[in-house]
Amino acid sequence: MDEDRAPPRLLLGMLAASMFWLPLTLFVSSRPSEVASWAAPAAGDSALATAENDRPVIALLASDCGILYNCSSYIPASYVRWVQQGGALVVPLHPKMEEAEFDHVLSHSNGVLTIGGFFKMNGTADQWMARVFAHAMRAARRGEVFPVWATCVGIHDLAQLATGRVYAEFLSRTYADNVALPLLFEGDLARFFDEQRWPGSSTFQRWLQASAITFQHHEWGILRSTFSQIKELSESFEVLASSVDQRGQRFVSLMQHRQAPLFASAFHPEKPAFEWGVHRHGLLRNTAIPHSRQAVLANLHFGAVFVQQARRNFRRFEKADLSNRLIFNSPIFYTARLPQLIRYFEEAFG
Repeated sequence: MDEDRAPPRLLLGMLAASMFWLPLTLFVSSRPSEVASWAAPAAGDSALATAENDRPVIALLASDCGILYNCSSYIPASYVRWVQQGGALVVPLHPKMEEAEFDHVLSHSNGVLTIGGFFKMNGTADQWMARVFAHAMRAARRGEVFPVWATCVGIHDLAQLATGRVYAEFLSRTYADNVALPLLFEGDLARFFDEQRWPGSSTFQRWLQASAITFQHHEWGILRSTFSQIKELSESFEVLASSVDQRGQRFVSLMQHRQAPLFASAFHPEKPAFEWGVHRHGLLRNTAIPHSRQAVLANLHFGAVFVQQARRNFRRFEKADLSNRLIFNSPIFYTARLPQLIRYFEEAFG
């Protein structure tokens, strides 16, 4: 036997082993790297750190209409669809719920989306938003990923809850009502535009920065300079993007919490794909919503990122409970044709 050559039986064994390990190696090396989480996994939890919940459920906090709009609460359909396109189910969180039921839904959901609404300058966030914020912060302290996305007025709410100040202490008049604007990015953007985790996302980032494709619909905002001056705010949140209003003021457009997966956008990422500003008496006030291919894809990406964070949460509803709570149980209305209802969207779940 030639000592420089392996025996045929050994060669066959080595070949079989290589055929097994090569695909496995390629599979492992090709998996997208996990973006660093807010809380490091405990010892022995490495498997959970990369595992995913493939049936995430997002609780969507309804807005309390009040008597002005002749309804008890509503959820614009565009928010529901924005979450669904990211791959999640939706259950409503209604302000009219008893506290025990509200907490039950919170404790079985994998994340929360808030839809904005109205506020008083000398006031604070309502008790339901405060309840969501407290729940998310408790989850973060115990190392559980429980994401919250707050839109429009939601960015004011999170800032208020983190600082304890009334809105008037950090909000300024901004001129960004019914206008599309580009984003000026800064900070740690890995969770949104990491190419390993989100192939092609750098293209979305480029579009968002180069073109006016985020829809802004607010008259008050957090100026970038104000954000830096308020210690409690800058220590709690990191600015990811700002925008410049129609009078040249730079305001916070996107931010994330430093210790918890809480995201807040002044712009409306749900509108480019799902709202059209159509009304039976003409156009609504949201006539500047961008509907280009770039606007639709880039804004849907924010929803996918939010839902991806929810996939890292492993709470579950009982099947019957989930079935009874899904948004599909709620009636949907073509609200744009009803003059007594709010006219910023075409469809809403009641």
